[in-house]
Amino acid sequence: MTTSAPMTALTLLLLPLTSAASGPQRSWLERLAPTQSLAQQADYARASALLRQGRSRADCERAASLLEGLLAKGEDGDGRLSLACAKALNAIMRIRTNSNTLHITRLLDTPENKAVWRSLGPRALELATRAKKARPQDPEALVAYADAYFFANSVKGVLAAAVTGSGLEFKGNSKELIRRCPRADGGVGHCYLGAFFLMAPWPLCNPKRAEEHLSTAHRIVPSRRNSYYMGVLHYRLGRPAEAERYFRQALSAKCASASEADFGGFMLREAKAALDACARPKAN
Repeated sequence: MTTSAPMTALTLLLLPLTSAASGPQRSWLERLAPTQSLAQQADYARASALLRQGRSRADCERAASLLEGLLAKGEDGDGRLSLACAKALNAIMRIRTNSNTLHITRLLDTPENKAVWRSLGPRALELATRAKKARPQDPEALVAYADAYFFANSVKGVLAAAVTGSGLEFKGNSKELIRRCPRADGGVGHCYLGAFFLMAPWPLCNPKRAEEHLSTAHRIVPSRRNSYYMGVLHYRLGRPAEAERYFRQALSAKCASASEADFGGFMLREAKAALDACARPKAN
C-alpha cells in the first residue's frame, strides 16, 4: 500500500474550486497561464471565487485588488486579467450605485453615485477596452466594455450624456451586443437600448422602440431585472395595471446572473414600492 504525497496549501485551495466549479468559474482556472507562479495562480483562484454569484461589495473589492496586483506584474497578453478586473470594478459600481438603473419616478445619477463612477469608471473602461481589443469574439468582453462605458459616462448625468457623443456611442455599444450576442447577460443589450429610448429627452425618446427592446429582453429571460424594467416602462407610459403585473412578477423572479444579483435587493424594494404607487390614483 502506497501513501500519496501530502497536499500543499495551494492544492487544498484549488480542490473545491476545480471540482465544484462549472461554467465561467471553471474556465477561469483552466485558462490560467502555466507560467504563472503558484502565488499568482492562488491569487487568480481567490479572485475567481470572490466574484461568484452572491458576492458582496467587499468580495468584489478584494477581487479587484488581487487582479490589479497580477496586472501590475505585466502578465496579460491575452486580456483575460484585464477582463476579470474590469468585471470586478463594474460589479463594485453596480453594487454601490444600484447599477444606475431605471426607476418609476427619479434618476439615480446623484452626486454620491457620480463620485463612485468618477473614481472607478475610467479604470474599468481602460481595462475593458484592452480586453475587448484582445478578445474581440468574447461576449463577456463585449458586455464588460458596454457596462464600463455606461458607468464611466454616467458621471455626466443620464440626460446630458444622452444628447452628446456619449449617447451615440452608448447606443452603438448596445446595438453591437444585440447584433453579436443578443442573449448575453439576459439580453442586456436590449435592456440598455430600451432604457435609452425610454429615458432620453425629446427628440431622442421613443416609447415604441423602448417597449420593443425591453419586451425582447423579457422574452429572452423573464428575470427579476427584465420584469422590473417592464414594470417601470408601463408605469412611465401611464399603464399602472400592466405595470403592476410586471412588478409582481419581479417580486417572485430570480436574478439570472451575478450582475443582476448585484442590485437585486434594490429592485425588490423598488418593485414593492411601485406596487403601492400603482394602486394610488394619480392626481390630475
